[in-house]
Amino acid sequence: MSFVISTDTSANLPTAELQWHQLYLLPFSYIVNEVEHQCLDLSAFDGDAYYELLRHTPASTSMISMDQYRQLWEPLLEEGHDILHVGMSSGISGAYQSAVMAARELREEYPQRRLVVFDTRAASLGEGIQVLHAATCREAGYTLDETVRELAELRPRIRQIFTVDDLMHLRRGGRVSGVAAAVGTALRFHRGRGCAAPEGRRGGPHRGVRQGAGPQALRPCAGGQLRRQRRAAGPLAHRHRPRRMPGRGAGAGRHAEGV
Repeated sequence: MSFVISTDTSANLPTAELQWHQLYLLPFSYIVNEVEHQCLDLSAFDGDAYYELLRHTPASTSMISMDQYRQLWEPLLEEGHDILHVGMSSGISGAYQSAVMAARELREEYPQRRLVVFDTRAASLGEGIQVLHAATCREAGYTLDETVRELAELRPRIRQIFTVDDLMHLRRGGRVSGVAAAVGTALRFHRGRGCAAPEGRRGGPHRGVRQGAGPQALRPCAGGQLRRQRRAAGPLAHRHRPRRMPGRGAGAGRHAEGV
């Protein structure tokens, strides 16, 4: 194996996919009733029960810490592996910056090794597609730098749109006013939002649609149904092979930290 690939649970990749491609996983956490939970195995996660719980019980999330990145990466570096981390958008979570800071520390401690952090500017399947593409490139014999360039070429071709079943969680997060949330929920309007704008932040709201008219919301942990999602994703899905061996020119530093 020319280099190791790590990702996070936001990519929504089933355990079988992670094992097949020998991918390392870092967990995001969610906290309900002051109890912290992690979802490392999608097959064991009851998404319907989770979202039903959220209707009645406040919950919060916790990003991946620098220490968690170090705990995963340092043993791999000690074993002599180079690492490519393909993670959740820097515009959505502070986890990317934690990864960057951990990587900078470890590069000082292991100067003979490579550790690159790639910003997918996406989440859920948009991130997962890029993780699987990185694995496909590695399996095709691409170097770490060539894989990063392939990802940088794929990244701007991915756009995500999701809807929510009610507006109350957006109200709690300050994204809509209390009045708008109450009226919109009473009228059974969904709120659509774009994810993975060019800078990787959540885009502006799309026009509301009545309940039942829009796609299901992307589930940040439940994932599942990967095969159906891949069909919807079209040619950018896991079956997409690298089109050509990319050049070795300068410029990879624009796409990832640590190139």
